Amino acid sequence: MGIQTTYTAAPAVGFAGMKADSKPERHDTGKNAEASASMPFGAIVAFKTSSPTTDKDSILPAATSAKLKGLVAFGNDFERTFTLLGGATAGELDSTGVVVGAEFMVIEAGTYWVTCEDGCVPGDRLFVRIAGGTLGAARSTDATGSTCIDATNCGKWLSTATAGNVAKLEFDFLAKTTAGA
Repeated sequence: MGIQTTYTAAPAVGFAGMKADSKPERHDTGKNAEASASMPFGAIVAFKTSSPTTDKDSILPAATSAKLKGLVAFGNDFERTFTLLGGATAGELDSTGVVVGAEFMVIEAGTYWVTCEDGCVPGDRLFVRIAGGTLGAARSTDATGSTCIDATNCGKWLSTATAGNVAKLEFDFLAKTTAGA
């Protein structure tokens, strides 16, 4: 194996959930309040409106009435999960994302790298998966049936990506989704 002699100062794309420009952002703290699901970086989360224990409680959206909160921000300060001597699990990050009960930064508005489930081109609008696929996944088109929240008022894609790859998404979840949430 040869020695690496070149280094990219500005990679073409970032990781899902990573800031994509130097403009100001708006953020808050979230807490994974799912029953058992981890939240991947770059997933779009909603407020937990049914029996929340704190105002930070966030869930993956699973209904058109979900009130979108923001995006799970990428971070390097999470401890990977591991098993303690007594058999209990500790840590905040598993192979999927932020584990249940862990706190994380929720980006309410900004421009971030986000995985586009179905591929996109600049100017495509935002739809958020609520059924029939990965909950909280960002899309550029509405999937068939009632499987997406129409969040076209909340965001637009700024770069090109094929299905399952990252692209720049500019978003502001203070805007009202067209579904009324």
